[in-house]
Amino acid sequence: MPKPTPAVEVIPAPQDLTAEEQEAVSLLLSASGQMDDAIPDDIDGPTLWFNLQSCCKALSAHRRNISTLKPLIGRMLIVLQNNPTIYQHYGFATFDAFVTNGLRDLMGVPRSEAYSAKRLAEHFPSLSIPECQAVGYGKLSFLSKFTSEEKPECNRWLALAQSNSLDVLKDIAANKGILPREESDFVTYTVVMNKGTREMIEAFVTDPSIQSYVGSDNPAKIIEMACAEAEATWRAHSMYKARAPA
Repeated sequence: MPKPTPAVEVIPAPQDLTAEEQEAVSLLLSASGQMDDAIPDDIDGPTLWFNLQSCCKALSAHRRNISTLKPLIGRMLIVLQNNPTIYQHYGFATFDAFVTNGLRDLMGVPRSEAYSAKRLAEHFPSLSIPECQAVGYGKLSFLSKFTSEEKPECNRWLALAQSNSLDVLKDIAANKGILPREESDFVTYTVVMNKGTREMIEAFVTDPSIQSYVGSDNPAKIIEMACAEAEATWRAHSMYKARAPA
């Protein structure tokens, strides 16, 4: 049976940056002084408007590129996995060894992010690049947890993804019993600690190397992964101590 082609309404993206706008963004990003030096209070109206327009268009283009680059990376990883002689040629015995070490150390993409992109490409192989941009990587990644082109409800979820935010999409999935409610409900968890411990945690969750390993700069996600890894190690250690002779 042929795979259904997802029906995604592609909304035209904002116009690409002109050469003048690209130059304005480059100058602002390369400014070495404070932000109020780069954008002073007495800046004239037309220049302020032009710079704002240029930066907003650049940000929009960056977001569109993320929605395209990650699915493309996922597709390339699928092809690479099917051709082991390629990664073996570069010194990696297995595909997982390449994704775990080579992709992270040589190309700057952590393992979790790579496998997430690969899963997305596996679940939605018929989506075009404009369609990936129209839905957005974050929502496609979420949908890939429970649906794919092989399933009849796929088009309905893609349509919902286009017309709702990621948080609303998670809430819809929870209401339908597709995913646990705890994945869509957000709460605040307060812990009393001393200033030194707080500074240690803040340094940990903002460390670029930690964020790169986790594949996210979200403090809650970083702490979640840290707890998951610590739990496995600590439980194993506790079992070892319990079995050790007195």
